[in-house]
This record gives sequence, structure tokens and C-alpha cells, in this order.
Amino acid sequence: LAKKGQSEALREGQIFDPLLQILNVEVDLSVLTSASGVLRYASGGETSLQKHLITLGALPALKNAWIRFTDDAIAYEPSATTQGCTYLATALRNFSVSYSHHVAKLSIIDTIFPQAMTRFSSHSDVISALARVLGKIAFDEECVDQLKRCYGLASSILFTASAHASNRLILSRLSLVVGHLLHDNDAILAELEEIGADQIAELLAALTTAVDVTAENNEETLINLARLISNLCTSEAIGTAIANQPAVLDWVFGAVRPDIAKSEDLTLHALMCISNVSYYLTEESASD
Repeated sequence: LAKKGQSEALREGQIFDPLLQILNVEVDLSVLTSASGVLRYASGGETSLQKHLITLGALPALKNAWIRFTDDAIAYEPSATTQGCTYLATALRNFSVSYSHHVAKLSIIDTIFPQAMTRFSSHSDVISALARVLGKIAFDEECVDQLKRCYGLASSILFTASAHASNRLILSRLSLVVGHLLHDNDAILAELEEIGADQIAELLAALTTAVDVTAENNEETLINLARLISNLCTSEAIGTAIANQPAVLDWVFGAVRPDIAKSEDLTLHALMCISNVSYYLTEESASD
């Protein structure tokens, strides 16, 4: 019924309260997966229905179900875990549209994101759903503050983005989020420098190689990637390494071409990116 858009029938039948109880208790993973699926589809309904689910405690139940799926102490069932977490991530994205402040207050971000990018890096369905959540809550200051406190999150997002660089939507959303995290945040820059400036620059080379600046309907991805490169260049070590990556330089200078930059917004971000990268150019890298 929920999948067919008939969630109001479930509400009238007072199904949601016992459904959320299932998410809060120890049950078989197949049952937990089914219950998570109902929440995923019901949460995509009308705002009044979302409010009803929030009032019943849907977000704490979602958090508890996620912990259950990813608890290393239980028998790991890849298909159930992947499907269940995809459902929960999609439900979280649905709630984040109107209730991002609730997401922040319940510490759901701290529970889900520090390990999720690494654990599910090869599962495009989960990563796509998580990227949609991140792309939504990146505009909520309280949520971003929590994301900034998740040590290792920015680097894991970058590695995940490179693994899914062929997926334009995933790449665009993840680039947007890391760009937000890096803004006026020396701690995350230092964290990335610890990984290695050359390795970060190589990741960017992989990302820019995968993103065709001439492709249609690609402008949002270009803007987010240009902003990400600009913010990374506030680190001298990373900026120097980026300036020595021909693939990144070709992409950066290609994005500002008159036939590519179709909007003022893209032109502005591309020029800002060029300005930041050019600061680190040497005669050798400039000639290359």
C-alpha cells in the first residue's frame, strides 16, 4: 500500500505505531528490511503524513534500525543489509526535506555517516541514497556543524566519489557536501593533508577525468566540482599538488571556455577555481 501511494490507508488503520516498534526491537533482518521499506515509501508522502510519522518517533526508530543493520555482532546478511540501509537512507532523505533540524537534534548524522561511506562504498544504491541525504542537509547549518565533527567523513566522501565518478548525480552531491565542509574549516583541511596532498590531488584527477565539461545538463556538477577544487586550494600542500596534475588543470581551464560556461554562476566558480589553482602554478606546470 505504501509503495502504491496509499499510506493514508495505513495511517487510518493505525499501522504505523506497531511498524515503528518493529524498527526498535530485535527481529529477523528480513522483517526489519520489510518494515524499513514501508517507512521508505510512507515518508515520501504528504507533509502531514511525514509530521505524523515524526510525532510517532520515526526518526529514532530509523536510527535504531540502522544500528541493527550495521551491528557487527549480528550475522551479516549482505542483501538484507544493503536493501534495508537503502530504504532507511531514502526515508532519511525524505524527512530531511522538511525536518532537517530534527535530524540534527537526534544525532542521526553521527550514527550513520562516519562509517557508512566506507562500509557501503561499493553499493551504488546505498551511496546514491546517502548522497541525496547529504545533498539536502548540506544547506542546514546545524547539520553541517555535525558533519564537520565526524572525523574522516570528508576523506571517505572523496574516496567514495572517485569510486562512483561515472554517476553524475552522486558525484555532484558529494562534491557539494565536501565543498561545504571545507569552507572555513582548517581542521578538515589538516585531516586531508594527513592522508597526503598527492593522494587527494590524484583523486581530483580521477574525478575531473570522469566529468566531461562539454556534456549536456552537466552544469551543476561542474559548479560543485569547481567549488570543491577552489576550497581544497586553500591548503598550500594540496593546492601545490593539484597544480601538478595536468588532468585537473585541463579540466579547470576547459570549464571556463565560452562554449562551456553557459551561466554566470558557472563562469564565476570556474574563474575563482582558476585563480586559486593559478596561485600554485610554476613555470613547468604552466607550460605542461
